[in-house]
Amino acid sequence: MRKPLAALLCLSMLLGMAALPAIAADDPLAFDPARESAVITVTIDGTPVEVLAYEAVPYVGKPIEMKLEPGMFGPPPTNPYAYQSLSIYIPKASQGSQSAPIYLVTGNAGWFSTANSPLLRDGEVFDRAQAGQIGAGAANIGEALARGFIVVNLGARGRGLTSTDGLLVGKAPAVVVDAKAAARWLRYNDAAMPGDAERVIADGTSGGGGLVTILGASGNSADYYPYLEEIGAAGVVDGVSTIRDDIFALTGYCPITDLGHADMAYEWLYGGTRKDGAYTTSGGMPFAPAGDNKTWDELDESAKLASNTLAAAYPDYLEGLGLTLEDGEALTAGNMESVIIRWLEAGIDKAITEGAAVDPAVWAGRGVTIDGGKAAIADFGAYKAYVASQTALKNAPAFDNPGGEQSLFGSELVEASAFSLEVFGDGAAWEAALRDGLAEQLRLINPMEYINTAADAAPYWYVRHGGRDRDTSFNISVSLYYKLASDASIKDVNYALAYNTPHMGDYDAPEAFAWIDGILMASSD
Repeated sequence: MRKPLAALLCLSMLLGMAALPAIAADDPLAFDPARESAVITVTIDGTPVEVLAYEAVPYVGKPIEMKLEPGMFGPPPTNPYAYQSLSIYIPKASQGSQSAPIYLVTGNAGWFSTANSPLLRDGEVFDRAQAGQIGAGAANIGEALARGFIVVNLGARGRGLTSTDGLLVGKAPAVVVDAKAAARWLRYNDAAMPGDAERVIADGTSGGGGLVTILGASGNSADYYPYLEEIGAAGVVDGVSTIRDDIFALTGYCPITDLGHADMAYEWLYGGTRKDGAYTTSGGMPFAPAGDNKTWDELDESAKLASNTLAAAYPDYLEGLGLTLEDGEALTAGNMESVIIRWLEAGIDKAITEGAAVDPAVWAGRGVTIDGGKAAIADFGAYKAYVASQTALKNAPAFDNPGGEQSLFGSELVEASAFSLEVFGDGAAWEAALRDGLAEQLRLINPMEYINTAADAAPYWYVRHGGRDRDTSFNISVSLYYKLASDASIKDVNYALAYNTPHMGDYDAPEAFAWIDGILMASSD
């Protein structure tokens, strides 16, 4: 039985600092600096850099033993506790630094589980001048190590995960709980390991982008305490927390988020594009085979009905958010399209300014006029058709379908659950599901529920959505931006619809880390 952490810790929430006594050597949550897995050497811009590697470090006191099964995006792990452990990489130059920022890398693409695995290999080469090219190493990791950051790779539960006793243990909000537990572990061990747990920068893409946005929005919310205590997270005993789990900043790419309303937003934006002849992946998954693509006329009637019904429900939801634009005008379904266009045009203009090969003749066929180095989207329908021509649209509903995020919901004994009224169909059954826990699952993974509340949001946000990324709709990230902009506690939101970028992340690592350099400097003033 673990000793109550409340007896070991003293936290001043007023000052936002933890005064931690020495941690017992037999504490399962203690970081042991002498137990590094290896000393590896990587090369950054031609210079060898020694890195201390700590692998398979548990961050909870009661980790769940998992079945060793292949994941959605990789082979089976060899460690049944890999889904609740960290890999930690400390550049030797930062070994004695208590001020080095901590760069927390998340996986969880598609909200699937991610087994923690080695992030760095001995002999790996990072060429920052060739960032993003084959053989150049992961650009964001190279940037972080070059700055002396402590790099931490997160293993976390998610959909598709089964414990050795046959339970489906990755249901929402498990992945968020694990990320919060990791943030707590870093604070618990702040004095024992290099790095500054008050300057954690979380990075994620797609489902991982959604994860870092809810992690950034819901800092220190008591809503998660029961879940944290259940897995033995640091600082939660008998419903009382003595350690914080808020983070300093995040870089979130193409976040799959606001799932309870993402289907509405998707059909509102793309429903007409389907009818104009764009292909859809009838399986609903982004990696559905090309032969599975269908036109609107080839879709079954249930998919057509879902598209129409979901699109019709979106305006009320959007207007219920009460968001306002820079000039104070309300953000509504009536002006959302023009707002999206403005952000897309800004992304194209930025690319032109930076010297990208933006061919006016090519873009004219995509509904975009380029004149004098400025872009104007004159035909948004043609632009959306271009997006859909790059990757076929998801079927309706895009997320709430048996091949999609339905498996994030349900229970340890229920494989999947529909999560929107428009898909559920039966209003009474949907209301019953909400009472049985569905409403809580949706809320606990949705940053829109926590921004501008008593939760402690991260003060710094960097959010990117690709200008030809159809994996979620542009309006979801636009709404997230304006929600963040309404929160006076948030100091900086750097948002963009990135020029001609598909569904991917960390493609602009030099720009993102220049932003990180700026917020670190600003926060130290």
